[in-house]
Amino acid sequence: MPLDLTLFIVLLGTFGLWIFGIKRELFIRPKSFKLILIISIVLFIMAYVLPVFDAFKNKPVNILKLPILALFLYRILRAFFRKMNDREPKDTFWVMHTWEGIWADTVFNISFWLIHGILFMLLLAEKI
Repeated sequence: MPLDLTLFIVLLGTFGLWIFGIKRELFIRPKSFKLILIISIVLFIMAYVLPVFDAFKNKPVNILKLPILALFLYRILRAFFRKMNDREPKDTFWVMHTWEGIWADTVFNISFWLIHGILFMLLLAEKI
């Protein structure tokens, strides 16, 4: 498989991370959540179907399981955050000022990025 297709598979598998970084509200809105969930389920199924074909054997198709894991990771972390802080988490990446509770938001964001990165590495190593 050419490198560009491998790169495409990895980028497709990390689309949940792109949504989190750019427009995380899409994880919350019911309509967009359902669409992301459907896409994630299709990619999850593809992670099991594609290795059957010779062209995809020993390729990083396992990464296609990541979007559904990222979606559930976000929802779980968000539920804990809302229970502890009674509000939605804010993005702290682009912030140039501080507000009360910024540390809780920072911990939420770092937790998502860190756990997502660990899942990415485990899927890449085919340990999940």
